[in-house]
Amino acid sequence: MAKIREHLTRPPITEALIDFQAKASAEDGLESVKAVAEALKGRYEPQGPIFELQTQWAVSSDKGPQTKSAARELGIRLQSQNGKYVLQARTNGFTLSRLEPYERWDALLAEAQSLWKSYTEIIQVEVVSRVATRFINNLKLPMKPGEVFETYLTKPPEVPDELPQGVLGFMQRVVLLKAELDLKANVIQLLQEGIAPLDHIPVILDIDVYKQVAKPANSSDIWLLLAELRKFKNEIFFASLTETTVDLFE
Repeated sequence: MAKIREHLTRPPITEALIDFQAKASAEDGLESVKAVAEALKGRYEPQGPIFELQTQWAVSSDKGPQTKSAARELGIRLQSQNGKYVLQARTNGFTLSRLEPYERWDALLAEAQSLWKSYTEIIQVEVVSRVATRFINNLKLPMKPGEVFETYLTKPPEVPDELPQGVLGFMQRVVLLKAELDLKANVIQLLQEGIAPLDHIPVILDIDVYKQVAKPANSSDIWLLLAELRKFKNEIFFASLTETTVDLFE
């Protein structure tokens, strides 16, 4: 594994996000979300609605399998004037994404705190039920013919020795638990077949860390928790890569 750094000069992050799932009061619905969008006008502009698709499936003896689907409008997608941030304001929480080029965690955190303040000034959040941060990395490995994934990844896909060793694509997913803090993480390593450019191999390292909670919207604990989640994310990121890989981003 590589040693942990606080910051990389050229991070491979294509998207970084902070997400809160929340329960609002019964009076706060879609109109309240639209009021949030209105309050942010001039800073964030609406890009379109967010829908939730619900599907029911049932089997009856006389009619056989049946499905019924319904779409429910859940919120609004907004983008910052500078194009760097995307906000999903929903009736059940919000998600703030920082797009490329990623700068620093402090900038993402400050923007999330500012927008969360605007959100909770309009929507009466009864409880925050889940806090998460997710980082999607495109490693763009400069692999040469004959080079193995072990040069760059500490846990690459393993192929039985008896089989051909040429790997065109793979997906590995693990769910981790940091028991002492009850933090969880979905970690995905992915290479899609047939999309590799000529100059690099686009291996995706997707790290989603989260915790189920029951916190007031104005609790400082949610921001302290985000710091712990980011720390866990960094542990996973650097443990997944070799020094050869991390050197590419310094």
